[in-house]
Amino acid sequence: MIRRQLPLVALSTSLLVVLFLLQCATVSSFHIAFQSVRCEPRCHRPSDRTCLHAAADADANDEAPEKIKGDALREKTGIRPSLHPTTINALAGALKTRATDTTSVLHKSNNAQPLDVAMAGASIASNFIVKRQENSDQDGMKLTVAEEQTIAGRVVGVLVRLEDLETTLYAKAAQVGWIDKFNEWGTFGVLKGEDALDIDDVNDKVKDDPLFAMTRAECLLGLFIDTVEIPQLQKGSNGVPDDSKIDFLDEDRREILLS
Repeated sequence: MIRRQLPLVALSTSLLVVLFLLQCATVSSFHIAFQSVRCEPRCHRPSDRTCLHAAADADANDEAPEKIKGDALREKTGIRPSLHPTTINALAGALKTRATDTTSVLHKSNNAQPLDVAMAGASIASNFIVKRQENSDQDGMKLTVAEEQTIAGRVVGVLVRLEDLETTLYAKAAQVGWIDKFNEWGTFGVLKGEDALDIDDVNDKVKDDPLFAMTRAECLLGLFIDTVEIPQLQKGSNGVPDDSKIDFLDEDRREILLS
């Protein structure tokens, strides 16, 4: 596989947060500002005629109550929603962008610098976070700021290390005999002989097979949390909302990727 040589840049947690907030500022800030502005009706005692008309209108236009978005039952339990689905969807979206958009900094032809990749990753993460928040705007399960930052940090972290993580992913899969014997390469989101192929071959598979892209995103995220996030967090006192739990990989993939 042809790899772009990028200079190593250490992205601190604070930089990731700044990048994320810069990308979100044009969306979230205005959304929050306008969300707090509500038009309150003036209170007057209705006349008898008004009450009769209101009752008639209600009978004539009897509509079902607005459906609550999200998981109301989960809210009552106090269990926070997993951050992984949004993160994995964002990473799969980034892989698709790399495969289909030749103008993107993620595309191999652009020789982008890590900071450019980080900005692109923050933008992709922001879009998926906004969609996630919109789906839970009435059930009390909106992501917290810390949860948003964790998702954005993971997306950016994977993308700035994408080539190294992809190389590691293939190497771990290639050393297990049964994967080749039973042609289970797709279970790990890699192609047979990928180390000798051009990235365009991977991109073609990503474009044609959404499940392949999603599986690859899962495995890359698992590797990132295990080899980058957890070791870095162990050096300091800060943590993440979900305690870096890797609960989205089945036992076979956990055994191979996290060993």
